[in-house]
Parts: sequence; structure tokens; C-alpha cells
Amino acid sequence: MRLLAKTAIAAVLLGGPLGAAIVAATPAGAAPASSYTQTVYQTWDINNTAIAPAVNPCTGDPATGTARTNLVNHVTLQGGDNVWATFTETDDVSITDTGTGETYAGELTFWGNFNLNEQNQNSEFTGNGELRGDQGDSIGFHEVAVFAETATGQVTVNFDNPTFTCG
Repeated sequence: MRLLAKTAIAAVLLGGPLGAAIVAATPAGAAPASSYTQTVYQTWDINNTAIAPAVNPCTGDPATGTARTNLVNHVTLQGGDNVWATFTETDDVSITDTGTGETYAGELTFWGNFNLNEQNQNSEFTGNGELRGDQGDSIGFHEVAVFAETATGQVTVNFDNPTFTCG
């Protein structure tokens, strides 16, 4: 199996946005084909005691927090040259703004995929969420990212648009 396929699997198994970022930075290219299909499913429940970056995007204040994460990965390998991977991550989040003392709670959801074959590779990523504060404020989050590259290494699409709304 070629290095790119192994990189894609490792990136998806790392999970979430980190895995998507690693895969998006890996160049496409051809390699000898082999004939097999392998599919791997994984589900993780993770309790995190710290959230990074720990900054309230609306106030700029430092924040402390926790998250409970549910992460589902699905990777399919077909031959040495075809990889399809996707993940869905849901985080139940609680953060406290250390400047204002306001505590926010809510859910963040992320989805991403990666496709690779001899002609191209592409990946898409979306994230959405809203946290409600105990003093009436809110933090909204939305992100869309897309990356596409030809087998010769020409990047045809590459953008990442995260936005926050404060209320």
C-alpha cells in the first residue's frame, strides 16, 4: 500500500479536524495498484478536561472548559490507489470565560471526508455549533473547508472559512 493511503488512514484515525488537516496537506500521485477492499469503522467516546484554544472568540478573554466527544470514523481502501474516509464528531462543550465569569454550554458538530484515486484527491469539512451563556450571551460557530488537487499536484480548490457570531 502506498504512503498516501497509509497517511490518509492514519489521519482519519487521529480523528476530527486534526486528521482532516493532515490529509489535506498530503499530495496526490499514482502508485502501483493492487486488488483488495478493506473497510474500517471506529467509534470513540472521549472525555476531555481541557479545550484548546482556550479563548472566548467574542471577548478575547481566556477560557477554561471541558468537552465530551463522540467520534465515528469510516475508512475504505480499495486497491493501493483508492481511499475514501469520513468522520463525524459531536462535542458537548462547557467553557467558562475567566474575564466575565460567564459559563457557556452547547454542542459542536464536525463532519469531514477524504477521497483519493489515481486522478485526484479532495477533502471537505464542515463544523457548526452554538454555545449559550448563563448570563444570556451566545457564541455561534460555522466552518466550511474544501481542498482539491489533481494527480499532477495542481491545487484546483483550497479554502477554509471559519466564522463566529456573538450575541
